[in-house]
Amino acid sequence: NRCYNVGAIGQDPRRYKRGAKPSEAPGKMDCSSLTKFIYIGLGVEIPRLAIEQYEMGSEVTLAEAASGDLVFKRGKKNRFESDPDTGIGHVGVVFEQMNSKWVLHATSSKGICPVPLKEFAQNEEQFRGVRRIVPNLAEWVVLYIPEELQEVVTHTNSIKWRVLTSLE
Repeated sequence: NRCYNVGAIGQDPRRYKRGAKPSEAPGKMDCSSLTKFIYIGLGVEIPRLAIEQYEMGSEVTLAEAASGDLVFKRGKKNRFESDPDTGIGHVGVVFEQMNSKWVLHATSSKGICPVPLKEFAQNEEQFRGVRRIVPNLAEWVVLYIPEELQEVVTHTNSIKWRVLTSLE
């Protein structure tokens, strides 16, 4: 079961800042720094920009969207590789609550807020798709790294080595 504790983030338009850096979260965020903030909380590093996030993971259909998947659409400022008509300008993260699918996203007018997935994706011309970054989030383990080891443990292989060594 995929689960996020996003309730503490809050719904306040003053928290929105276009181009917010990850270091400003959770005080100030835009849509892609919000999704990055959520994934960092899970121990998964994703890029800062929505278009870079769109290039990650694998595509899934809207019907297959599940908690943790990222959803994309056009926005006020779109980035694109070669075709402006395929621009990505906005991203949110899917979550499920009471058998309904929702999207948590950050907007300049409402701040960080949930909307029903169907509402987020209702305009077919604007909607760009769903990407699954982590194939089966339920099987992932997020390790807490004590502060004194954070400089030593810098990547997956060193974490794997420390876990295997401590199990011997």
